[in-house]
Amino acid sequence: MTRIRWLEGLYDDNWIAQTASLQLVGVKTLGFRFYLPPRNGNSAKAVVFVAGSTEVGHALLHRDQITTVTVDIPPICANGELEINVAESEAVIDDLRSLGAVCVEIEVNGAGWHGVRVQPTASVGEVGGAGLGVTSTPSVSASETASTIDTYADVRPYFDARFYRGRKPELSGSDDDLFIHYLTTGWLEGMDPSPQFSTEFYIANDPALRECGVNPLVHWVRHGRAEQRLRFVGDQIVVQRETLLSPPAALAAVGLTADDLNAVADLFDAAFYADQAEGLANAGFDLLHHYMTVGWRHGLNPSRCFSTEFYLRSNPELANAGVNPLLHYARAGRREKRPAIPYAWARQEQYRPLVSVIVPNYNHGRFLADRLASIYCQTYRNVELILLDDCSSDDSRGRLDRLALDSPFVVTKVYNARNSGNVFSQWERGFQIATGELIWICESDDSCEADFLERLVPYFADRAVMISFGRIQFCDATLTLMPGLDAYRESAEAGIWARPIVRPAAEWFSRGFGKNNVIANVGGCLIRRQSLEPEIWAEARTYKICGDWYLYIQLAAGGRIAFDPRAVTYFRQHGTNTSASNFGQMYYYEEHQRILGAIAESWDIPTETRDGFVQSLTAQWRHFRMDERHGDIASALPGLAELSRRKREHIVIGSLGLMLGGGELFPIHLANALVQHGQRVSMMCMNLTDMNEEIQARLDPRIPVYDADEAKSTGPSAFLQRIGATILHSHVINVDDLCFKHGRALDGFPYVVTLHGSHEGAHLNIDALLFRMLCRVSRWVYLTEKNLRIFGRAPLDFSAMRKIPNAMPRDDRPFPHSRSALGLDDNTVVFAFVARGIERKGWRASVEAARLLRVRHPDLNFHVLMAGEGPKADEIAAATPPDLPVTFLGFQSCINGLYRLGSVDS
Repeated sequence: MTRIRWLEGLYDDNWIAQTASLQLVGVKTLGFRFYLPPRNGNSAKAVVFVAGSTEVGHALLHRDQITTVTVDIPPICANGELEINVAESEAVIDDLRSLGAVCVEIEVNGAGWHGVRVQPTASVGEVGGAGLGVTSTPSVSASETASTIDTYADVRPYFDARFYRGRKPELSGSDDDLFIHYLTTGWLEGMDPSPQFSTEFYIANDPALRECGVNPLVHWVRHGRAEQRLRFVGDQIVVQRETLLSPPAALAAVGLTADDLNAVADLFDAAFYADQAEGLANAGFDLLHHYMTVGWRHGLNPSRCFSTEFYLRSNPELANAGVNPLLHYARAGRREKRPAIPYAWARQEQYRPLVSVIVPNYNHGRFLADRLASIYCQTYRNVELILLDDCSSDDSRGRLDRLALDSPFVVTKVYNARNSGNVFSQWERGFQIATGELIWICESDDSCEADFLERLVPYFADRAVMISFGRIQFCDATLTLMPGLDAYRESAEAGIWARPIVRPAAEWFSRGFGKNNVIANVGGCLIRRQSLEPEIWAEARTYKICGDWYLYIQLAAGGRIAFDPRAVTYFRQHGTNTSASNFGQMYYYEEHQRILGAIAESWDIPTETRDGFVQSLTAQWRHFRMDERHGDIASALPGLAELSRRKREHIVIGSLGLMLGGGELFPIHLANALVQHGQRVSMMCMNLTDMNEEIQARLDPRIPVYDADEAKSTGPSAFLQRIGATILHSHVINVDDLCFKHGRALDGFPYVVTLHGSHEGAHLNIDALLFRMLCRVSRWVYLTEKNLRIFGRAPLDFSAMRKIPNAMPRDDRPFPHSRSALGLDDNTVVFAFVARGIERKGWRASVEAARLLRVRHPDLNFHVLMAGEGPKADEIAAATPPDLPVTFLGFQSCINGLYRLGSVDS
């Protein structure tokens, strides 16, 4: 790799020249690309010199443009080392300095451009390589420091030295030295200059800044404020009112008119919008103008009824064309019935599940008052409290008894007569006692903010979310905040922790969660309650350090994990907590090796993630001098650097939805059976809007449920790859149409189809769809020979077909209504009918059959019991004469009991 030593490097006014020392063996041409920031002035001239004297190329640079200069290397220099100076012409030196031009890319022999990062004085970078991790302030003389501070006097007020030093305590020097460190190196490492400015967020919204070596804080101070650019502050977005464009000018700048604003006015909620961004409510400008010109581009939402990100993701053609999503919805999308929010949003308003709060305690009596106070003051109030004590030897039980009297929630107390010997035994006990839909395990010596539950509970309205967690922070015994965990998270995956994020577990574990345990304390997360196999709990108990990490892998399963930095908890550090450092013990490293293996066996882990995990563990090994006792880590932990192959399948079962119907219940029963046999299973449903809560309750809570809308927007292959799926099993023609529409195939995913009858009555062009499917489906499953009629005379490969009997899990529950309660005696012939209340399910035919039976056999004592819900059921019920012996029961969950009640079932 060609190496370049930069002799000058500060962006902006201090840029004078960049000198490269290159090995030019075989080099015939060099290309340079210069960038001139959008500042006062129009152009400047850049000249490339050979050996500091002979000009071999030049170019006129224009504002906000990248200009290319190509240089031919003289033959006399082609086999040696040559100094190439990229400098300004003497005639325009002052203009070039003030305009801050920089060289951003270099090309050798026309072989492709490589980005160049401008580095501080005397640092070394590589063409196309990453910047160095600098851990000390640059060596700068007092005069140079003063000059730099003077040059950036307008930026200095926005730098918080105390905050910066707290995030990087290993730095030495004065506050001004830290400021220079940020200007030259810190921003390249993703460091933030203050709590009010996010380097990564600002760059993410303008990636060209990093490519051009432009310091984001400098850019914001000198340009971004005037351009209404946003900077991220924790969970809030700050907007300055300084030099804003007037509303008409702002609208015109993005091609909007006053009529456009009128079209979306009824879809905009100013109070909701202002709550998303600190400073918006009192900024003094029109909030609707702001959303239409700026806010939508940054993912802000105009109301609870419209998700900017969801609408653009669901309609990628709009995103690609840069179309304002709310305006499109107002003009066309609403009329076309395009969904404006994910199904989970619609559920959030009424979603108030019971949260089981489990407090496992052992000898933390002195911390219990703080712990329980932080639970009692939660703004989310649908809570049950479970207090566990593992045979403490201090006064914990007396304190628990007294504190429980003040609980605003229902309390269950379980005190062990003997110590269990393992914290995960207490966790398992809590899971067994809990009745809530969600579980919060609160370590007895920790604390949290009052809105912790309020922030995290809504994420579980999305049935695919299995875990949600917040910003976990260290604190000391007195609850005084301590640094450390922000940097820990950042080292796992840089630049993602400032905003809420929801991702599939496969994505989390292939990135940051595969390097560090980003849920460093269980009290910082909520978990969807589920029944783990005894073998999993037993495996967890074999860990001393990483058992929680192991359990997160199992609990997340194939679902999503949500993170919200606004949900804050405090992880108390004190001399007796069970999480005290074990870095100097061999089991610490052995357990991490096991965790790496568990992650790799569950998901496809990139080499980069594996290497990051190993490098971090190796650094700890050396830092705690384990090599002095055990030698090199590679010898002590054989196979650490070798990544295990994935062993666990992730089966996705595609169905119509969580509603009553044979074609809907069968995939639920199948999914449950697969999970009970140790498989990782998720559901993908075409319709979650009409979800039946009782049917949903039949699905094992370990099974995440995804909305097929995501597969529609990204494409099924991309969706399946993102969630880490390995097999797709379809149970309804809608899923087949989604996956094989326009002849597109699933890239390498095995595809199984079970025929329930949806293909036989489909409105779709079944012949064209089947033609596309026949050569791509891995296995066909059918319940009865009539399912095969759809193929007509097509030649079938029966080796790819498997018949299975239709069946239901055994259910011995009695029907909730007896014959007598329904007015039926023992001599009545009872016909039981169960179906979804939609077309072509036999509702009209069954009622007509009852009418004909009474006409032809007037003396027969019979009755028809019809169970199911839906528009067709309602229509037929309304049209059925009251004297006909037919009873419409609506939705019923105890189908087996109904069949046993009847004489004949249908």
